[in-house]
Amino acid sequence: MEDQNQTGAPSDQSGSSDANPPAATEPSSVPQPEPAPQVMSADYIPPTAVPTPGYVTGPSTQTNTLAIVSLIASIASWLIIPGLGSIIGVICALIARNQIKASAGQQTGDGLAIAGLIIGALNLVLICLVLVCFVTGFAATILSSGGSR
Repeated sequence: MEDQNQTGAPSDQSGSSDANPPAATEPSSVPQPEPAPQVMSADYIPPTAVPTPGYVTGPSTQTNTLAIVSLIASIASWLIIPGLGSIIGVICALIARNQIKASAGQQTGDGLAIAGLIIGALNLVLICLVLVCFVTGFAATILSSGGSR
């Protein structure tokens, strides 16, 4: 016959005299019930990418390509192609700024064009100063030697 504890419930068969009940099993070892499938009502409308009527989206803007070309060419004039890159950068920047102003807000990139214009102009000024110094130094050398060989 089974042993019964003071409450009248059958006692533990393992023979341990602990008053605590056995530890609960881990939650991961207990099979969880499957979630109930969601039932959609007849008036359910799935979300769409189309804006609702009455909602006005703003105009899309894009960056002016010549502004990007201007900045890249002006930076390249310092690193790779001095002179030519700065001339291309300055010309593209001036054209890009006119296109951006004429686009009535459809194009952006005025800051890129200004940066390309400044970087290209600085490179041109530096090249001109170097040429002036070179020519002046060359002329001074010729004049100091008497102009004859």
